[in-house]
Amino acid sequence: MPDRLFSTFVEEEYGVNKGVYNTIDSWFYKNGLHNLLIRRKTIINFLCNLHDSMYSEGKKLKFGNGGLSVKLKDYLENVI
Repeated sequence: MPDRLFSTFVEEEYGVNKGVYNTIDSWFYKNGLHNLLIRRKTIINFLCNLHDSMYSEGKKLKFGNGGLSVKLKDYLENVI
């Protein structure tokens, strides 16, 4: 799936806009996930984990100032 369609899917499914998606994608790339398919699966897994723990009915995922970096580091340390 082209990147634009994947980022649209992520936004519709998890409420994560393209800017946040790009930050997540770039962060995983910089931390060693260079294979696109593996990185996308990891992004979906990361968002599923967050969605289950943070989601409130009808609301988007919100991270706050610096919150995304903390969640990404926690995920890398505890899941991968």
